[in-house]
Amino acid sequence: MNELLNYISMILQCRFMIEPFRTSKTVYQFHGCWFHGCSLCHTTRRDISSKETPSLNQKLDKTKKITEYIRNSGYTVIEMWECEWRAFKRRNDVRNSYVYPTEHIFRMTERELLRYVLDGSMFGVIEIDINVPDSLKSHFEEMPPIFKNTIVEEKDIGDHMREYLLSSKKKFKNTRYLIGSMFATKILLITPLLKWYIEHGLVVTKVYQFVEFNPQRAFKPFEETVTNDRRAGDRDPAYKVIADTSKLIGNSFYGYTIMNKSKCWGCHDLYWRQKVDVVWKGV
Repeated sequence: MNELLNYISMILQCRFMIEPFRTSKTVYQFHGCWFHGCSLCHTTRRDISSKETPSLNQKLDKTKKITEYIRNSGYTVIEMWECEWRAFKRRNDVRNSYVYPTEHIFRMTERELLRYVLDGSMFGVIEIDINVPDSLKSHFEEMPPIFKNTIVEEKDIGDHMREYLLSSKKKFKNTRYLIGSMFATKILLITPLLKWYIEHGLVVTKVYQFVEFNPQRAFKPFEETVTNDRRAGDRDPAYKVIADTSKLIGNSFYGYTIMNKSKCWGCHDLYWRQKVDVVWKGV
């Protein structure tokens, strides 16, 4: 219990996540030079800041404080800067099959890329234009297969809703919805979903970019810890506090990972004070 509370406290105080569920007690940090204020490759204009963006010196100071906190918490910290990695790659023949399974293929056509996706040799996310051909629209009529988040305008609605608006004398307001559709433009998809689409007859008309990943469950230890804690709480009421806390950690981890932090400037400190209150009230 004390270990769990210490972990919660560390997350809330430092506002970052490390992996405490492994036994090595080693933290690896890769610092992007611009985002962490590298003093080697950014030597000028280091004190310039704005409301939205801290200065390079402020970024570097925050990075150093985080590293110091991790070390003081009992972890060994191994760091590398982006410019150091670039220099290392220039001096060495790097073929990192763990991160980039097809790194040796520098150029490929759209046809080659889609072939690799279909045979499973490439995994990642891909930005494309895709549509259901006319010959299959009747097949997917009941449930269009492409789900996208988009602005729905009055011209997009069907006859039934249009008649309802006229009869009720209500005005339609353009609103963003998650909808099922027969087409998508510049949509970002994970490759197993794209493979399903192609196998079921959908057509890719353009490929914009592809980001490759090694297909492994990187957060499996974290996932298992949260899941096991919640199951323990279901079996035994004595573990309810731990179960509720793990639920909060699991939910907040997912939300914070995909959150657009640029929209939260100015309310960041308030957000974390509220989060601390929620956690400690639960404990």
